[in-house]
Amino acid sequence: MNVSFNDLLRVNARFAIGDTIARVLRSGYYLYGAEVEAFEREFAEYVGATQCVALANGLDALRLCLRAWISLGRLTLGDEVLVPANSFFASALAVTESGLSVRFIDVSPVTFNVTAETVDAVITDSSRALIPVHLYGQLADIERIRSLCRSANILMLEDSAQAHGARTASGCAGAFGDAGAFSFYPTKNLGALGDAGCIVTNDSSL
Repeated sequence: MNVSFNDLLRVNARFAIGDTIARVLRSGYYLYGAEVEAFEREFAEYVGATQCVALANGLDALRLCLRAWISLGRLTLGDEVLVPANSFFASALAVTESGLSVRFIDVSPVTFNVTAETVDAVITDSSRALIPVHLYGQLADIERIRSLCRSANILMLEDSAQAHGARTASGCAGAFGDAGAFSFYPTKNLGALGDAGCIVTNDSSL
């Protein structure tokens, strides 16, 4: 007996998306356009952010945010960015591709996410940003980590690629930091038909 693993055809069959796809095709706007603008507004509101920018994928969301902070003078080439040691390689790749330096953080053996203690243990005078990754639909120790970042004057870019909709009483994944990055790769818990991503933030200059 063959059992399909991650049968995306079956997953998406319950959604009546044919009419929406036809409307997009008729509009001639295959990128941007009214459907993307509507998604950006609705996703920002859902997350609890004022801004959402749709992008090609989750890696772009991470690296374009870091590069924007460099352009704004909030980061400088060579600055140290803290990244979990066990995340998908895109978290560290975004850092190195932006001309920044990676410093790895240990994780909790229970949740496999970083904690305030594991972050605090690796902060140096060169640390300028942190990318906590919310793995397996679980939020990292995000409220305590946010407080730590604020006291240390460290930018926080949440990698929320596996945590769409994960929340505490005080907020949703992606809205705790200075910015949040999402992936909508088809296997994610909010997956597109193809690859996609976005940045959310409350910082209009970003």
